[in-house]
Amino acid sequence: MKVVGFENRHLDEVTDLHMEAFKEHLNVLLGKKYIKAFLAWFLQTDGCVNVVGENEKGKAMGYIVGAPWGYQQGMNKALLKTAAIEMAKRPWIFVHKKILQSVWLRVKTILGLNKFIQTTGERYAGKIISLVGIGVSPDAMGSGIAKDMMDVFIAEATKKHYDYARLSVYVSNARARKFYEKCGWLPEHSQTAVMGYYKKLK
Repeated sequence: MKVVGFENRHLDEVTDLHMEAFKEHLNVLLGKKYIKAFLAWFLQTDGCVNVVGENEKGKAMGYIVGAPWGYQQGMNKALLKTAAIEMAKRPWIFVHKKILQSVWLRVKTILGLNKFIQTTGERYAGKIISLVGIGVSPDAMGSGIAKDMMDVFIAEATKKHYDYARLSVYVSNARARKFYEKCGWLPEHSQTAVMGYYKKLK
């Protein structure tokens, strides 16, 4: 296994990885086309830090994508059309309470009304990279690729002069939380279902 930069050639494989890793999450319910557009956004946006773990045949077995804090507004604007089209194809989505809550949050974010983004940005004196997504193929579990990718992600973020890294994870995801803590991430806060972690890079 080796860790390389996330490139367009990885996009289809990483999309499949994301669909598998987050199959119970809301954004995956919008389908593969939306997820591919979501991941492509990181390849097209300045300041992102994206890595892929490859096997000996060059196949993507894991990935991490990260973006500058405050990315949420720009990303949601960029994905708005794709999300609307994919939702229209799935009318049952409109009776799903959690999805409607997510849609409302994204609308607030696009309008600049998401106070969490502002207050988190103000909490740290410096430039923040947000680890937005991480996934590993079931075939690569236990190989150490997740730790290797995390090390490269942090090294690349430091090279780009970020001062802090942060992420959010469901409180119920004990396995992920244990991994982050093992990698030196510190708990930031706990909401009803989500916990933030941060890591000082300088």
